[in-house]
Amino acid sequence: MLKNIVEQYGQLLPLNYEGRSLWLWNVTHVIDALDCDKSEFNSYGGVVSPVFSAKKIGSSLVFKMKEDNFSNIYCTESLVELIKANGLTGLEFDEFELVE
Repeated sequence: MLKNIVEQYGQLLPLNYEGRSLWLWNVTHVIDALDCDKSEFNSYGGVVSPVFSAKKIGSSLVFKMKEDNFSNIYCTESLVELIKANGLTGLEFDEFELVE
């Protein structure tokens, strides 16, 4: 199941490091999920404090957005639970604000 999610939302890239086989997940799924009226932006138009719309996220489990130059990966609680259930490590999660 996890492989299907990975393939649906991005690319799985192999990496060999010091004799270890690792995988990098390049999330390529980009959506317009911000509630722009409630989010805070800097003077350059970049988002400082994102507030997301549950309606805009819809059924997406993971995504990136253009307002932060595609640099952060955002995911739903459902994906966090799936990641933990599969024993994946090396990840840190922060909560974000979500409005209906």
